[in-house]
Amino acid sequence: MKNENCVKSEDTCPHLPSLHDRKGTSAMTEPVSGRTPLLILLIRLFWAAVLVLPTFDAQAAIFFTTLHSFQVATNGANPEAGLVQGSDGNFYGTTSAGGAYGYGTVFEITTNGALAILHSFTNGTDGVGPVAGLVQGKDGNFYGTTSAGGVDGDGTVFEITASGVLTGLHSFTGGDDGSQPMAGLVQGSDGNFYGTTSAGDAYGYGNVFKLTTNGALTTLHSFTNGTDGASPVAGLVQDSTGNFYGTAVRRRK
Repeated sequence: MKNENCVKSEDTCPHLPSLHDRKGTSAMTEPVSGRTPLLILLIRLFWAAVLVLPTFDAQAAIFFTTLHSFQVATNGANPEAGLVQGSDGNFYGTTSAGGAYGYGTVFEITTNGALAILHSFTNGTDGVGPVAGLVQGKDGNFYGTTSAGGVDGDGTVFEITASGVLTGLHSFTGGDDGSQPMAGLVQGSDGNFYGTTSAGDAYGYGNVFKLTTNGALTTLHSFTNGTDGASPVAGLVQDSTGNFYGTAVRRRK
């Protein structure tokens, strides 16, 4: 019976190739059936890595595209707030200046950059200088604020449709209802809108208010410039329990 065992030597196992190095000679065994030699496996992994790397580079690329430049006065100027995407897929926003009368606009813009002016503020009962963004209500219409103008010149809350029909919901008086809303609105889970004014109200330091879709305003808190702060210029956010959260600065007395 033929002996299948071989010692690691070229003389006794001539069918095995040998590796020569400075320290001596060692035999290289043939690949075991069903296994890939280590060198071939490493080569395959190398080429796989080369093919994958360009994919990573492509995903990391950043492309910036300008959709619209407010260079024509009638198109508005100084957009100070962010955009909101409507349920129709288009974006809606405000400019604090420019427009047909120079007092700001509400505009619509498509993802291709086609801009349409929905309303140009007149510095009349509709207000002037919206510096906050819009929120789309559950009814599909958009709601926002102007920092000044209105019946008493202290700002407004307005509703506007996607076709540009604007309705004033409230004109601030500078009294117990506050003055100069600098932030946008949030629609609460109860369907009402909530916001802040940066001035006015009982102590002159602004408030937090609730407004129904019919324009009925209720002051929820009047800032005192004490530990509660003063002059909130940012909007509110509602948590899962129904409470609202916001910020206010505190002025030095």
